[in-house]
Amino acid sequence: MKVRSYCAACLLRRAELETNRATIEEKTRLKVMQRVLVLLTREFNSDSVPAFIGAKRDRLIKQLTGCQDPYKEDKVESNNAALKLLPFARKLVKEAGEGFSRFKTACIVSIVGNVIEMDVKDHDFNLESLNQELLFNRQLTLDDIDLFYELAKRAKTILYLADNAGEIAFDTILVEELKNLGAKVTVVVKGGPALNDALMEDAIEVGMIDIADSVIDTGTDTVGLILDEISDHLREELSKHDIIVAKGMANYETLTEFQNKTPIVHLLIAKCQTIAESLNINRGQMVAILVQN
Repeated sequence: MKVRSYCAACLLRRAELETNRATIEEKTRLKVMQRVLVLLTREFNSDSVPAFIGAKRDRLIKQLTGCQDPYKEDKVESNNAALKLLPFARKLVKEAGEGFSRFKTACIVSIVGNVIEMDVKDHDFNLESLNQELLFNRQLTLDDIDLFYELAKRAKTILYLADNAGEIAFDTILVEELKNLGAKVTVVVKGGPALNDALMEDAIEVGMIDIADSVIDTGTDTVGLILDEISDHLREELSKHDIIVAKGMANYETLTEFQNKTPIVHLLIAKCQTIAESLNINRGQMVAILVQN
């Protein structure tokens, strides 16, 4: 997915907020923002992918501030908040019954978890609202879950690309359902700090390490997936599974940039205008779409 004009303001705003998390020194903050402006001037054009620029921005912030994980405390809080609500989320899935109804509810719970996102322009979110999100944010605007379900029933192996910390706790429910359908599930987390994305430590904290058949990392700290940077192991995994489940906006931004024979199921909330326009929906709406090349 390519940038739109208003991506520039979002990339810059997130740079400011991330830098403020990383350092309290105004001199350093000023230097970072100057360098980010130079980066945007060089990299921002009609062929650019937002997540690719975001990865370069985040590395620049780490380099200039010395803070390698500006969102570390936020991720801990997100995991704790999600774990407190996990029994309630499991109850919602259990009450949905069996078969497709149960599976769809697990998908929706997982998508609702994608609301946990820090510093996205115009995305108002707080951890205290998670309970209300699970109760009332249940409508899918684009809904291919029936197609996903049929594929999952036949799948032997599934690659599950996680997104944010906290959110990954709700993903455990969907991973369990995929395993109950007979598939072996490999979950992928980031190989290094990338915004508030889940790392191996988050997979351990929420119990994903005990639920998935295996948990691996990308081998890198990029936003989304940049194929030139991921580990050889993950590159092989992308082509050998029956289904890829991709959580969140950055995975959508980057995976739509390359051809893959494996069916990809994107589960996300369109929290920015560019994603929403790409999907022809309104910002804030939830989607589950199946992409088959």
